[in-house]
Amino acid sequence: EFRIAHVARALSLTARLAGYLPAERTVGAGDENAPIELTLARAEGRLSGVVVDDRGAPLEAARLEISAPPLPPRTALSGQGGRFRVEDLSPGPYRVRVTHADFAPAEFDGIEPGDDARFDLAPGGGLDGEVRDARTGEIPRGVQARIVAGAITRALPVEAGRFRAAGLPVGRARLEVSAPGYVAWWRELELPAADRPGEVTAPDVDVELERGGAVTGQVLDDDGAPVAAAQVTCGALTTRSGDHGEFRIEGVEPGTYLVRAQADGARGAAEVEVREGDEAALEIHLR
Repeated sequence: EFRIAHVARALSLTARLAGYLPAERTVGAGDENAPIELTLARAEGRLSGVVVDDRGAPLEAARLEISAPPLPPRTALSGQGGRFRVEDLSPGPYRVRVTHADFAPAEFDGIEPGDDARFDLAPGGGLDGEVRDARTGEIPRGVQARIVAGAITRALPVEAGRFRAAGLPVGRARLEVSAPGYVAWWRELELPAADRPGEVTAPDVDVELERGGAVTGQVLDDDGAPVAAAQVTCGALTTRSGDHGEFRIEGVEPGTYLVRAQADGARGAAEVEVREGDEAALEIHLR
């Protein structure tokens, strides 16, 4: 039983319970004395089957995410023989996303409930490479790298300046590399299909990071008082000013910029020349 007092306008009621499909009903202000019944139907959908590689061999430890509104997504791992089973699902059909550490992720739409689902994963593509300072050849500190391939974005561990990734979607990919004090680097790559899991199909990608400059300064209002939390933009880089109006933007490519700031409808800008390895300071007054 439930009771909601002081109903002034129409309400949308939803009842949920694990293992059941949600029940919904809209009631108006004049329905407070009428009996309201929400009937929950059991979620009797199920999906079971097998995950295999491109040669038909079963894959253990594949992760399946099964989506079928109105219930939230469910996850499962394939076990021995690549088998999996998930119950208490909606009637379907389902969208299933399958991932595995050694294979490219795949999505399958329109999967009907049943016990004979089969999901095939391909090895995908892979890449490796090295990150260096463009001038000194040293390894920059704090290097971060990521790959954007298909619908996935994956961070790449960088150890001793080297990075490696496999099991990526085949086709166009974007490699992005950054480090404090350096200009952000990116490149479009083509990832061919591998013949076996873990194979690198785009080897020896050389990344040379150029040192940038830094822009520092303070944001002030029309009376000369510091402005906190102002948005400061220099080219494509953005930050916010601190408690005392101070800001710092690193990794700015050398050149001349109009640095802009704004807060609470007030705006200001100042021109600055940025040189490699140097720090340019300025004040921005908002009006």
